[in-house]
Amino acid sequence: FAVSDENARYLRFAFPNLQVERLILSLNLDLFDGGDCSQKQREICFITNKNHQDVIQVVNLLRMRGLCKSWRFTPIHGMSEQEVAETMRRSALFLSFGHPEGLCLANLEAMASGCKLIGYSGLGGREYFRDDLTCEVSVGDIHAFVESIERSVLEFEKDQDKFIICSAAGQSYVHENYSPLREQESLVTALRRLLPCVMNG
Repeated sequence: FAVSDENARYLRFAFPNLQVERLILSLNLDLFDGGDCSQKQREICFITNKNHQDVIQVVNLLRMRGLCKSWRFTPIHGMSEQEVAETMRRSALFLSFGHPEGLCLANLEAMASGCKLIGYSGLGGREYFRDDLTCEVSVGDIHAFVESIERSVLEFEKDQDKFIICSAAGQSYVHENYSPLREQESLVTALRRLLPCVMNG
């Protein structure tokens, strides 16, 4: 089983005789549900346990440059799942520093919570790092990372309607593509291909 299109592509390339099936992972869409995106606060959240030096550079540059002086930076660390969901529900932006990644459910949880997703796709996340929904940054390009955040901050400040539309579109995308039903369907389909005698009995 592969949990992303990128993982499946790699495995088929490396092992052409291997039967590879894509499993769609789901998340708790009842818990990670941002609701009304118009209630978003000037808050930027992020996970700190991957590429920590990049986290430090990006956050410090944002603070030094001053555009985000009215914004709160919230590291997600040592929180319960409920506290993570509440943080994402409040936050306008979520920064992704993970690389490499199989899929990264935290990114999808942030999108489902109505956050604008900015940062590294980790390769495995390229299937949802779409230009109309997110801002993908090349790994290690701190300059581009900071500029992408500042553009989103300005959009939030000056054209909140556009920001809300984009955030709501991200929510819808995750709900449609990473639901428990999609996970169940992908698992049954894969098992039917792998175990046809058992599944079709």
